[in-house]
Amino acid sequence: MSFNKNDSAIQIVDELIECINICIQNKKLWLTDKIQMVMLIAQEKPEFYSKRGRLIHSIVMYDDIKPLTEMLKKLYLAQQGKMDFQDISNEMVMNINTTFAPEATKKMMETIEKNKK
Repeated sequence: MSFNKNDSAIQIVDELIECINICIQNKKLWLTDKIQMVMLIAQEKPEFYSKRGRLIHSIVMYDDIKPLTEMLKKLYLAQQGKMDFQDISNEMVMNINTTFAPEATKKMMETIEKNKK
């Protein structure tokens, strides 16, 4: 996953809030079956999921999303010209890949793809 200058940080945050609301509305599912929760969000927000699936995985799978919010804040600052965009983009990708357990995410994505068939 990467970000580019055309990505709206505000739009991404709005979409993530909608995904969090889906989690809240389906709290029992979120607490008991996170893979099914991701699949539910993927069904309800397919376009966002296809672009930002790793972000959805992050909000569903992890209790602490502070690293994610920090990354989105930096994207916003880059879009405002207050930070270098390329440095921010590289840092965000590195943080996502290291912070949010890439092996667990990969395994879950494989499971989801199998369940779609």
